[in-house]
Amino acid sequence: MPCRRRCQNEPLEHIPFQNQCSRHHKTRLCFAARASVFLSAKLPANLSYHQLTVNGTVRNMAVINSDNLNLKTLCTMPGEDLPHGGLVEWMGNHWLITEKDANNELYTKGTMKQCNYLLRWIAEDDTVVERWCVMRMARNI
Repeated sequence: MPCRRRCQNEPLEHIPFQNQCSRHHKTRLCFAARASVFLSAKLPANLSYHQLTVNGTVRNMAVINSDNLNLKTLCTMPGEDLPHGGLVEWMGNHWLITEKDANNELYTKGTMKQCNYLLRWIAEDDTVVERWCVMRMARNI
């Protein structure tokens, strides 16, 4: 939500973040609005920024690597959401959104795991249903 005062139209350059709204008012809303504008302008230039498909819709967001090659962190653009359990198509692979941060004031952060199995079954109407999933090997105790 944009700031309702004129500070939203002032240039961001050469003004420390803590002082950007101090001439008018210091509210959480104003700081959040300015941070949202900043992220929206800077995130597309980031090397982690990619175009991917989430549940059939093309979206742009940051995909951050981890030490585990089958696990990635997602950061959306400000004001966008991630569907928990959503299917992501990216880099020729299928991924499931398995975690979603509850703190989504500026952007939504989540984790996706690479699918390793295509589950198939025949429905009652004799159609073949396919769903990507993440399977883990059972361990004997």
